[in-house]
Amino acid sequence: NGDDLPNDWTYIPLEAVLGERFDVIRIANDCVAGLHGERAFGAAQQEANAIYVTWSTGIGFGLCVDGHVLQGKHGNAGHAGHMLMSELSDALCGCGNRGDLEGMVAGRNLGNRVGRPLAEVFAGARAGNPDALDIVHDAARIFGRALYNLTAILDTSVILVGGSVWRHHASLLQPLVQHEISSRFPALTGGVVVGSALLEDLVTDVGALAMAIP
Repeated sequence: NGDDLPNDWTYIPLEAVLGERFDVIRIANDCVAGLHGERAFGAAQQEANAIYVTWSTGIGFGLCVDGHVLQGKHGNAGHAGHMLMSELSDALCGCGNRGDLEGMVAGRNLGNRVGRPLAEVFAGARAGNPDALDIVHDAARIFGRALYNLTAILDTSVILVGGSVWRHHASLLQPLVQHEISSRFPALTGGVVVGSALLEDLVTDVGALAMAIP
C-alpha cells in the first residue's frame, strides 16, 4: 500500500558475507535464475535467443542473446520492468519511477491502481464484465508492447512468462499479449512465440540449481 516507496537501498554486501562461508558463489536476480532454469530443464532448451519474464507482484526479465545470458556492468541486465511506458501515468513503482512497466501493471501495483483485488478483476473479465475486460486488455496491451520493444531490440525467438499473475490467467492473457507482438514489424516478430514457463512456480529454484551444478 505504498509504505515501502520509494526504495532507497543502494548497496547490500551480500557476496562478501556469503564469501566468509562458501568458496564458490553465484548471485543472480530471480528472473535471470529463471532463465537459466528454462534453458537447462524447461521450454528454452536449445534456444540461443530467449527471454524469461515474471509477471507477479513485480516484473523482471532474464535475457539471452546468441547463447549468452546478459549480465551487464553490475549484473543488473534484465531490469526491463523499469522501462518507461508512459510519461502521462502517475503509477508509482518501488524504484521511484512513475509510468514504468512494473508501476503500471505489476500485480500489486495494478490492483492498487484500480482499487480492486486482481482476482476479482480477472473473474469479472472471464464473466464478460466490460470494466474488468478493459482493465485486463489495457494491462495486456502495456505488457505486450514492452515485450515487443525487447523483441525489436534483441531479435529474440521465444518469450517465456512465469509469475503468479501469468500462471493464474495465462489462457486469458496469452492471446492478447501475443497479438501486441505479432501485429507489428513482421520481419522482426514473425515466428516469435509467447508461452508459459514449463517449470512454473519452481522456475527460480530450478534456475538456481542450474547455475550451481557442474
